[in-house]
Amino acid sequence: MSIHRVVLQLAAASAFCALGPAACAGTATSHASGDAATAQEQRAVDGLALKKRYPDIVTGTDVKGSTLMIYVDVDKLYSMDEDSENAMRAQLLKSWKGIWSAAHRGEHATVRTSLRDYYGSQVLSDAARV
Repeated sequence: MSIHRVVLQLAAASAFCALGPAACAGTATSHASGDAATAQEQRAVDGLALKKRYPDIVTGTDVKGSTLMIYVDVDKLYSMDEDSENAMRAQLLKSWKGIWSAAHRGEHATVRTSLRDYYGSQVLSDAARV
């Protein structure tokens, strides 16, 4: 192995190590929230076990204000029959209304469920007043 190759490998490794902590710090805080209500809502959503209930469809969730983002495998979602899809969407919205209302007692808002694809683009959305 030439000295130039060793130097290049060491430079690449040190660059990766320098970027690694910064990248990890960003992802660690992106899911955490300083807002106690949002953290409570995310725990409640996690407790719904949507990934277990819809293992082929739901890949993840994230709470943003009054919106519950549900990341889905679009191909699997669209392969569901229409009645099953509508029932799933209605159940997701009903569950989210209950979770949001419990975390924001006495408050009113329009809550939304937003089904999103792998890239984060919205595929479907439902809303209700609470």
